[in-house]
Amino acid sequence: MSKKIKILIAFLFVLGLLSAGLLYFKPFEGKNSPSSHYTSGVKHPKTGALMACNTISLVAKPETDKTTIETYANHLNATIGRTIPQIHAFQINLPGKCDAESILNGVDYLKGMPGIKSAEPDYLRTLDLPPTQ
Repeated sequence: MSKKIKILIAFLFVLGLLSAGLLYFKPFEGKNSPSSHYTSGVKHPKTGALMACNTISLVAKPETDKTTIETYANHLNATIGRTIPQIHAFQINLPGKCDAESILNGVDYLKGMPGIKSAEPDYLRTLDLPPTQ
């Protein structure tokens, strides 16, 4: 199969995913947009992994209630975003500019609090397809 045919098939496959609503592209909206922590990020200073702007993923122990999490978030001047109560997961949205230091300081603070099972930056991951031959 020629390279042109393979590219055409790949293009039609992606087009099919787009039209079926299974794949979408969100335009970059800038650091000050409400959804900027989904479209941009900062690099982790040690690993280089891309972290979502001012967002921390937190999992609480089952006995920890939402009021406790709100208290911890208030200490960081943060708010609680999305939650998945069935697994005690919370998204913590930090205020201010998008910088790695604020995110990592928030993670360190939350990890040290009683009732917290895990806390980590909200890492952004991309799907990369291997090159075709």
